[in-house]
Amino acid sequence: MVNRLKLSDRLYSIQGFLLQEGSYEGAPAVSQKDVFANVVYVTEGGFNLNTGARLSNHQTYGNHFTYSLNPSYTLPLDQAQVKLLGSISTAFIAPSLFQLYDTYSGNADLAPEETQSIELGAVFELNDANASLVYFQRQEDPKIVYDFTTYAYANAPSDVVFQGLEFSYANTIYEVIDLDLNYTFTELKSGALVRLPKHSLNTQLGYQLTPSERINTVIAHRGERQAVDTSLLEAYTIVDLRYAKTFGEGRLTATFWVSNLFDTEYVEIANFTTKGRNFRLGLNYNF
Repeated sequence: MVNRLKLSDRLYSIQGFLLQEGSYEGAPAVSQKDVFANVVYVTEGGFNLNTGARLSNHQTYGNHFTYSLNPSYTLPLDQAQVKLLGSISTAFIAPSLFQLYDTYSGNADLAPEETQSIELGAVFELNDANASLVYFQRQEDPKIVYDFTTYAYANAPSDVVFQGLEFSYANTIYEVIDLDLNYTFTELKSGALVRLPKHSLNTQLGYQLTPSERINTVIAHRGERQAVDTSLLEAYTIVDLRYAKTFGEGRLTATFWVSNLFDTEYVEIANFTTKGRNFRLGLNYNF
């Protein structure tokens, strides 16, 4: 249930109530009630403020208060603009019923995760191009992990704190090539960071062959990262190729995808297989 309240042309609020119920075979049902409110303030001078608060009542873990504060300021320049932004927020994450009550790996003594996130950054826009650079820091206490000594879920013995930078860039080149790039650098300050690489890169190049034909190249790189059992997973790069063609008035679209174009051997999750080169053909019709 959600309600929107307009207080003025530049100030409005959203309030709501959320009820969640869950059950798991052989375990007691669990419910959580949330009451939340959000306030947005927009000024003529370029300053905006988005702030919110939530009170969660969990049947097992009781009451938890979380909040978010998101200010931003836009600087108009000649033919461009720069937006400075910041954010601080907290979150409450209860263990899933599977993590609590699974016959083999469940742990009914798990404590919920509580997190705090901070972001500071800037967004630059010029014609068809935009770029952003954001610093982030996140603290998770106590993080829920899988313990390979007991083969069950457990809370990490210490807080997990990590920080990093995220850079993104998008632009249209020569009116027919679309470039989207995202790079993330992540540094662990304390605790153990599972399956999260220090370096990750996603790039997509799209080329409009004809008004009805388009081809995309997608590149994904993941750096070395720690597996759940503390072993080191090697870095890998995957390239996908996607082709699409529309027919008639654009209602029918045929697609052909080649995933893992170079048949790269890689491990995403330890002890799980990954796909080699594979093909997909699809048709989509809009009535």
